[in-house]
Amino acid sequence: MQTMSEEKSRLKQLILAVEEERKTEESYFENIAISKTKKEKIESGFLLYPVTIARKSYTLGEYVELQLELPPALTRSKTKFRTGVGCVLIAEDDETKRFKGTVSIVRRNYINIILKNDIIEKDSISDYAKLGVEIIYDERPYKVMTEVLHEILKTDQPHIKEIRRFIDNQTYPKQQDLYAGHPFDIPNHLNESQQLSIKKAIQAPFVHIIHGPPGTGKTTTLISLVRCLLQKEKKILVTAPSNNAVDLLAYLLDKINIKVIRVGNLSRIGEKISHLTIEEKVRDNKEWSNIKKVKIKASEVRRKAKAFKRNFDKEAYHKRKALLKESKELAQWANELEARLVENIFDGAQVVAATLIGINNKYTEQIKFDTAIIDEASQALEPESWNPILRAKRVILAGDHKQLAPTVKSRKSENLGLSTTLLDLLAPIQELSTILKTQYRMHNQILQFSNVEFYSGQLKSHESVKDRKLGSDKKAFQLIDTIGTGYEEEYNQDQKSFKNEGEYFIISEHIYQSKENMLGASIGIISPYAEQVSMIIEKIETDDHFKNLDVEVNSIDGFQGQEKDVIYISMVRSNPAGNIGFLADHRRLNVAMTRAKKKLIIVGDMLTLGQDPIFQRLQQYAETIEAYSSAWEYMSY
Repeated sequence: MQTMSEEKSRLKQLILAVEEERKTEESYFENIAISKTKKEKIESGFLLYPVTIARKSYTLGEYVELQLELPPALTRSKTKFRTGVGCVLIAEDDETKRFKGTVSIVRRNYINIILKNDIIEKDSISDYAKLGVEIIYDERPYKVMTEVLHEILKTDQPHIKEIRRFIDNQTYPKQQDLYAGHPFDIPNHLNESQQLSIKKAIQAPFVHIIHGPPGTGKTTTLISLVRCLLQKEKKILVTAPSNNAVDLLAYLLDKINIKVIRVGNLSRIGEKISHLTIEEKVRDNKEWSNIKKVKIKASEVRRKAKAFKRNFDKEAYHKRKALLKESKELAQWANELEARLVENIFDGAQVVAATLIGINNKYTEQIKFDTAIIDEASQALEPESWNPILRAKRVILAGDHKQLAPTVKSRKSENLGLSTTLLDLLAPIQELSTILKTQYRMHNQILQFSNVEFYSGQLKSHESVKDRKLGSDKKAFQLIDTIGTGYEEEYNQDQKSFKNEGEYFIISEHIYQSKENMLGASIGIISPYAEQVSMIIEKIETDDHFKNLDVEVNSIDGFQGQEKDVIYISMVRSNPAGNIGFLADHRRLNVAMTRAKKKLIIVGDMLTLGQDPIFQRLQQYAETIEAYSSAWEYMSY
């Protein structure tokens, strides 16, 4: 048990951790900028050059969107550009002209970026002969997290003081139910543990945790929880660390006719729910056409003023001054009209959906929410989790702390506690937490190992899935041991990652022998190592064994939250020293194994992996259910 002063010290330590993480990322991008030539940046996917402006369009606020066409050579190259990353548009004619923006769309032949409108007006970008767009370091998330931690240290909001006290004491004194005596209509189609979780979450005055192991219907529970809360509450904030998770929740809430607004950086919001964004809601309003006309007029007047040459006479000076004044007044008028329209739209919303950082938005800064819900809380850094909590009267955290933690790049930050989440800190307090116990994803043989190792045997498989099979295949789980095959790991010094070609050959042969059952099934091939993922992606393109099959290859992190009929896991590590690297983080194994619905195949060297007790137990489990086999059965020579 720690004291409040120790809790303050912990939060101050987190401020240092955020700064260390920021410096690590900044250094990474600075190193690329300094050490790589233009050609190397293009080849490694950090720079698109040359690009040309194909189209310009206005969007909400002081922003404009540019569509940049790519030359044929770039459409075939690898790129690091993704929707939502920070970038800079560079004029090669004058490299001092660097225009910061955000990538909004990435396509084969073009990308779109969003920039401040006044940048476009002050410097006519289209005047430059050659343009390039480069990925840059984005300090905004770190700035937000630092400001939030300082605010947490000084706030007197009751729910935040109580949450910090729970962390201090690891106890939860009996509190009065928030809605004591107020009945809620909880859907009866939910199972017993889902209904209990909703009931406890509704009652909690400060904080509650919904622990949702794989396949237990966490998202379904959260949607039902929001629906219930709206029987008594006016405004709910729904958040998550990833845009995909927020988009899914917003989409499902919209489907049941809840009035949702999706806020955040427009570039990071999926097209499927773009109609829920404040930008689209504004555009669909009849007032928007008038506001847009005023914006265009302001832009035209400003261009007229800028057309005057440097050496102008007194009459021209006054005319220019009058035009600049008119432009400013028109822009201000457009902003006032827009602000009034946005305020009216938010007044009518029941739910605001945003990422943990994206809620820092000028449109929402004055809104006070009744409840904040944080989904994927196990993947959320503590400093960013506090951000939505500051904006509500209480918080519901949902996630599974037995799965992967958030990615932390700096070892110093990790040592300072940045990889420990709020869910990690609060979940041990039993009074704060409920667990969803019925899983609807996987065959019981796939579930059982994780159930015992990570969930104290609390989970049970629903009747509809517990015996589900892949065609005529009688076994849902299989462990293929490569011991004695000579299939050892290879280390790529440049990529700082491992691969194991032998394990790929075993997977390919297993696919071939099982193809009749595989046809029509969704298949995932998972590896903890990026080098193995890249190698497998390259090889299956020319491997006839994979023809006509639906196959996705990705890392464990990339598969978190997904599910497939069939999952192959290539463990990669095979060495005389028994070194298994970050596989020693057992949560990686849990995530990988629980992606499978009908069939799970693990390929690995159990002599190497067996140096860790959990892999010893995995082998014992496979032997117990007669699912252990040798790679020699799948070697074609």
